[in-house]
Amino acid sequence: MHENWTDFFEAVEEFPFNRRLKFKKLCIVGNEPLLFPKLQETIALAVKNGFREIEVLTSGGPLSDIFFLRELVQAGVTSFSLPLFGSTAETHDRIVQKKGSFRELMTALGSLKQVRGIRVFIHTNLLKQNLNELPALERLVTREFGFPFAILPTRTKFTNLPFREYTPSYREVISTLKGKVRSLLGFPYCIQRTVQKTDTAVVSDSMKLYFIHQRFIKPAPCRTCLYFNRCPGVFRDYLKVYS
Repeated sequence: MHENWTDFFEAVEEFPFNRRLKFKKLCIVGNEPLLFPKLQETIALAVKNGFREIEVLTSGGPLSDIFFLRELVQAGVTSFSLPLFGSTAETHDRIVQKKGSFRELMTALGSLKQVRGIRVFIHTNLLKQNLNELPALERLVTREFGFPFAILPTRTKFTNLPFREYTPSYREVISTLKGKVRSLLGFPYCIQRTVQKTDTAVVSDSMKLYFIHQRFIKPAPCRTCLYFNRCPGVFRDYLKVYS
């Protein structure tokens, strides 16, 4: 579900067909699903029509209301996927361009820890604006909150800025992060292996959709790489800027 409420309503109308299709997992993504006025009823309808795992991709702010959170879980939500862009309010709020967002999200993560029976996935995008904070961010998520974490490459149009202004080169990534993080995912495998010998990244099903829509390619020099068959490749837009 994505783009606008029209798409949302159209998707909901398809729920009864799942009694025949028998899909078990439903991901609700796009814009901010938690603002949908009939979300609890929609989730309950999904459960009624056979969905057993329901994941919501959200900015996380509304989950700071633990009563609302518990209503969603009672309706049938089994997991949440949230973005966190910095280990400090200054960095996170600057990137999302919303003052107070970090504080609200910290409250939401605290609430999520109190609710049993749900899974929580946290992800971030690797940006020039948060590159130096990623080790601290990884510790915050995995140690203080105990949630799985993934550091993902940045797609184009992340902001209105040119791609080069928010995406660091692989050389910068290696020099800044080598030996300091373990949660890179979706980067060329040779880069990941250089930065981290152990890979602990865990990503939600919602964010797997993120990768499906990216244009990965493997340029000619990659053909002789030992990791060729297990590597996702490079974002095409990265090569346009840094080749």
